[in-house]
Amino acid sequence: MQTTVGIPQGLLYYRYFPMWRAFFETLGARCVVSSPTTKATVRRGTELGENELCLPVKVFFGHVAALDGRVDYLFVPRVVSVEKRELTCPKLLGLPGEPFGRRAHLCRFV
Repeated sequence: MQTTVGIPQGLLYYRYFPMWRAFFETLGARCVVSSPTTKATVRRGTELGENELCLPVKVFFGHVAALDGRVDYLFVPRVVSVEKRELTCPKLLGLPGEPFGRRAHLCRFV
C-alpha cells in the first residue's frame, strides 16, 4: 500500500504546494490535500486554536483536523524565512501540527 502524506491547504500551501507534491511523489508517496476552506474549517480551527492565534493559523488547524485519521503522515512545514534577512511569523514557527490527539505521524521540514 502506498504511503499517504496529508498537506493542509493553508498558510504557505498556495506558494509551495507544487514543490512539496513533486518532492513527496518522487519519494513514492501519494499526497492528500485537505478540501478548500469553508466556514466549518474556520469553526473547527477556532475550536482547536488558542485565542491569541491569528485567523490564518486557526484556518490551518482546521485543515489539519480535516486530514486527521485520513493519512499516514501529516506535513507541517516549518518555514523560518522566505526572503533574506526576514523571518516568518513566530506563530508559524511554533506550529505543532497536532492541536488535537494526533493519529498520523508528523512530517516536518526545517
